[in-house]
Amino acid sequence: MCGVDILGVEGEAAGSAVIEQTERRRKQGLSEKYIVIENVDEFVYCLNTGDEYNIITWNGISKEEIKDYTTFNEFLQDNFQEAIDNSKE
Repeated sequence: MCGVDILGVEGEAAGSAVIEQTERRRKQGLSEKYIVIENVDEFVYCLNTGDEYNIITWNGISKEEIKDYTTFNEFLQDNFQEAIDNSKE
């Protein structure tokens, strides 16, 4: 919607984008507590499934974790607002 692409389970769970990306990044060192929800090439946005349920960015090269959003809802609102703003340009 509005050009926003959030990874999820489509059809069979085993071949879904969210599982494929998460497994790929875990092989690169991503913690088991994170699930990849958006791939931005040089980094990914991940849902923290630990205690906080916040959204972080994770860089596969530096292995750096940065807390970006307090909630998934905040992440979605920001992504949709950015897409809307970009469509007006």
